[in-house]
Amino acid sequence: MLRGHLRTLVRRASTAATPQKQLQLQNNRLRLKRERPANYAEACATLEEQRSRPLDEATYSVLIRNAVEAGDVAGGQEILERMTRHNVRRKRRAYAPLLAALSHNRQKDEVEALWSRMMRDEVKPDQMDLARLFAAAPSHDILQRMADDAARCGAFEINMETAKALESGKWKARYERVDTDEGVTSHGRLRRLALDADDKAALRKALLDRAEAGARPDGVRILKEFGDRWDEHVHEDSERRKREGRKQAIRVCVDGANVAWYGQNHSRGGFSHAQLDHAMARLAKLFDDDAYEPTLFLPRKHTKRLHGHRKRLVEQWSPFLIDVPRGVDDDWFWMRATLSDVEEHAFAVTNDAARDHHLAHVAPRAFRRWLRRHALRFEFARDGDDAEALLRTKGGQRSAGQHFVLGEPPAFSTECQRVGDAWLLPLQTTHSKDWNLRSRTWLSLVP
Repeated sequence: MLRGHLRTLVRRASTAATPQKQLQLQNNRLRLKRERPANYAEACATLEEQRSRPLDEATYSVLIRNAVEAGDVAGGQEILERMTRHNVRRKRRAYAPLLAALSHNRQKDEVEALWSRMMRDEVKPDQMDLARLFAAAPSHDILQRMADDAARCGAFEINMETAKALESGKWKARYERVDTDEGVTSHGRLRRLALDADDKAALRKALLDRAEAGARPDGVRILKEFGDRWDEHVHEDSERRKREGRKQAIRVCVDGANVAWYGQNHSRGGFSHAQLDHAMARLAKLFDDDAYEPTLFLPRKHTKRLHGHRKRLVEQWSPFLIDVPRGVDDDWFWMRATLSDVEEHAFAVTNDAARDHHLAHVAPRAFRRWLRRHALRFEFARDGDDAEALLRTKGGQRSAGQHFVLGEPPAFSTECQRVGDAWLLPLQTTHSKDWNLRSRTWLSLVP
């Protein structure tokens, strides 16, 4: 009867993975668990003899998982060896049950040996696999890799299951609530992580890809030429400041269309040059005169064929105005201007940055860090408004007030990071997607 169940298991695992067949496969697994064989490795050998050829990867993986769940870890390891001998490709689902069991049993040498095999087989581990490796053989390198891998794929927080696996290791673990106004923990202050050269390169490439998919055929050329000219200008200005002993520049790139249209969604509203002028005047007072280097980006249609006060305002802005050609997105230009490799402060004044889902998808870590370090939100507050509370909101549909207020970047990055000898890892919650929240729970790990 058991052999009949095993044959059914092989047949189901060898067919296409439709939802119905997946359910049948799961039912067969449950039946096999109730009929637990004395040795799963022998059961696997019997199946191979019956078929006169090796099993497929899905069947081997199911047998390994059943063996581990039945407590036959040695049998699961033997099945993995059989997969290797028969040159059947090993995927993560073949390794994960064994890694979990060996880690739970604190078999450090076996865990490290299994991990080496995973790396040789080019199996990409997930966050839980790294946590199980850490539980058996804790080290700073494992947590650093976990932090890097998670950030690159956009998983900046760890879930509770991963946290439980991490705290089961030998390091001291505790949970603490961190106020994000300050980012102070029991081990020190959390840092606002900067973009490295690879991050900036990834974002520049993503912007060029966006331009290539745009409406204008020569959009890539226009953006690339602008980027080259801008980088050369920034480099020359930076070198001149060093020679003259002046302060490092603070480059403020203003999304002019976003500022001018803000709060104008009413019957008498429209693109407001006066509102934009008020914002530019206010920005000049918020930064140091010697360091402040403003650049205003506007679509060309809002700079040409103007009359009266609108024309005079555009003429006043001419020393720092960049008018973006028709057919290309002005957002690409002000964002590209903040991505120079020169080490200095560069900010984008906009409320639109977080809406670029393409960049968040193709370069999640770089875009997240750019948002937290380079994007400055703004508001036009009325008399009596709580400006700080307004800046923390997502920006609803409201008529603008008369007072331009500028937000500041978050105090620190909500990413796994090392503080002294401790590692701080943010926990995933139902509100994790709202990175403006002022408080969240972190897991600290100390050797």
